[in-house]
Amino acid sequence: MVTMGKPQQNGRVAWLISEIMPHERDVRRFLGRQPRYICEIDDFIQDAYLRMYAVADFEKIHSGRGYFFTVVKNIIRERARKSKVSGRYILELDHCVLERVEDNRPSQEHLLLWRHEWQRLERAIDDMPVRCREVFIKRRVLGFSQRETAELLNISENIVEKEAARGRRMIAHAAPDETAPAL
Repeated sequence: MVTMGKPQQNGRVAWLISEIMPHERDVRRFLGRQPRYICEIDDFIQDAYLRMYAVADFEKIHSGRGYFFTVVKNIIRERARKSKVSGRYILELDHCVLERVEDNRPSQEHLLLWRHEWQRLERAIDDMPVRCREVFIKRRVLGFSQRETAELLNISENIVEKEAARGRRMIAHAAPDETAPAL
């Protein structure tokens, strides 16, 4: 019986139990807020565990919570990409009923407008002071908690709260792009 790889495997299981499993409830709650995912929550969770178990450098992952959410979001994106069908019959997740879905893709004009809005958001984030930007990205983009963000950046939770609010204000007051197309 060959036991090579067992210590690594046991470490991986311990990592999943201690760093990932405590966040399963939050991930389920996140998915439960999306009615179209209700029938597939268990599948998403199972697929995420399989992918996280298979990751080679699990020791390098600093936030199990953030990683869990990222893996689930990637699974959702992959499934959406694979099931993109316009104006055809698709399987609706709500009660698994087959129904006709109209082509609801955004128009080219809307895509252009959204691209301009995205670029404006990127510029607003880039214009933030360094600490404000780091806090904003960790809290709003990566989904870290206030406590996790404070620990990662070695600052107090009070500073995280103030910098996050400052970042939201800066985004809200960012100058609109004068070159953006009007619909």
